[in-house]
Order: sequence, then structure tokens, then C-alpha cells
Amino acid sequence: MQRRVAALLIAALFLAAVLVPVAPAWAAGPQTVMQSIDVKADPEAVWAAIGAFDATAVWHPLVASSPATKGNEIGSVRTITLKAPGSAKIVEELSFYNPRMQMYEYKIASSDPEAAPVTDCTVKFHVGQGKHGITKIVWTAHFLAADGVTAGHASDVMNRYFRVGLENIKHMAED
Repeated sequence: MQRRVAALLIAALFLAAVLVPVAPAWAAGPQTVMQSIDVKADPEAVWAAIGAFDATAVWHPLVASSPATKGNEIGSVRTITLKAPGSAKIVEELSFYNPRMQMYEYKIASSDPEAAPVTDCTVKFHVGQGKHGITKIVWTAHFLAADGVTAGHASDVMNRYFRVGLENIKHMAED
């Protein structure tokens, strides 16, 4: 009996060692990345400067261009072209836009792996009133890591992209 249990345990450990490294990226499950920043400026003024769906190139220092096919209309498709070597692209589709709420949501339809190594990605961008007249900007994404990419790496890339953009908005609004 003990030999049988030991054999089963060894077999289970062997399978775990063999199968875990080749598990698909989705096996890690859904990931969430959220970055926020407080800005010493009026929320309406901040939204006016950054709230258009096609304005990302105006405020994000990593973005070379960000044209959108239908502006702020639902279904508008924005193509983000990064400045980094290779001019990687991210194609995003607007799914919600409300200027009164100072918020929009979009999904990443496709992307070059080095730009956004994610799939099934939905993103929310919100400018709101924080405490003591401060503007709070929150950028959140829910996604799966792309095939061949660890969840940690996908999260790091998204966090870095969000953080760089938010820090530049703060710099622009407060100077």
C-alpha cells in the first residue's frame, strides 16, 4: 500500500513538473492592473486636455500617434503607434464614452506583443474629483496574458505604460 501511494505521489509530482511550465498563459487567470494619480488641477480642465479618445498622443510620451476613426463615438477604433523602436501598434475600440462622467472604456482589439502582451483586455479611464480640490485619474485594465507571456510580464508592461502616461498628465497639468 505504501509503495502504491509513493508511486502515485511521484507520478503526480512528475506531471506537475512537466505540465506547469508549458501551461497556457490563460492558466494564470484574469489579471487586473490599476494605476491612479492625484493632480493639482481642476478635473474639468484636465478632462478638456486629455479626455478625447484620440488625444493619447498629446499627453502620453510613449505614443507617436493615436488617431480614432470616429472620434468619441462608440465603436470608434483608435490605433496607438508607439515611439519605441519598431513603431509597435495597439488597436483599441471605444465601448463607452461619457464626458459628463469624465470617463471612457475601450477594449484592446489587437496589439503587437511588445506593446501590449494581453488578450481579452478591457480598459477604463476616468478623471474625477479627489479630496481637497485635487483631480484623481484612474486607469484600470482587466486582461489575460497573451500566449507565451507570463501574467507577471503582461502586468508589468501594462503598469509601466499606465504609470508613464499618468505621470506625464500630472506634469503637464501642474506646470
